[in-house]
Amino acid sequence: MMLPDGRSVKVELYKGEDQMAEIMALMRRELSEPYSIYTYRYFIYCWPELCFLAIDSTNSVVGAIVGKLDQRQSEDINLPRSQAFKNVGIGTTLAKAIICAMTDRGCEEIVLETEASNNNSLSLYARLGFIRESRLFRYYMSGSDAFRLKLYLPESRKEVDEEPKNDTSVIAADLISTVCINDDLCEEEKTKES
Repeated sequence: MMLPDGRSVKVELYKGEDQMAEIMALMRRELSEPYSIYTYRYFIYCWPELCFLAIDSTNSVVGAIVGKLDQRQSEDINLPRSQAFKNVGIGTTLAKAIICAMTDRGCEEIVLETEASNNNSLSLYARLGFIRESRLFRYYMSGSDAFRLKLYLPESRKEVDEEPKNDTSVIAADLISTVCINDDLCEEEKTKES
């Protein structure tokens, strides 16, 4: 993807252990409450297909999204971006990539938490169709509150073309239609799986 200032960034799946140090450095630097390296190793080892990285022209990791899939529900745990790469669409692109991957794997809903004071994050997820499920008081170690957000997904892409059953499915169907059917990342993923 070409950024407004002319820099280019590509989004790719996690390739291996040699990228772990950069992912961890990014998480420590950009998140208010990063997890331990063991948590990331667990998520990436069990669900490497749900770890997408944004790589700049110098091959540095400037953004990452890591998720897990349990039965039909997914958790999207972190979406950090380097300060110099915020508010240029990388977060949206990474979020769309993981939503597409989760939909392809039969995920029915995505659940995540974000700080109640993080307006940029809340705005990003609202644009993608997430709804606020609940407020979690003093959720973080710092004492700050979080919102639990949820995105309901169709059972398959076939449902995208069917009549929506309720307002929530309209949001999810519109999102998945935009993200997965017209998204080059999904086409690459379908080719890899064939």
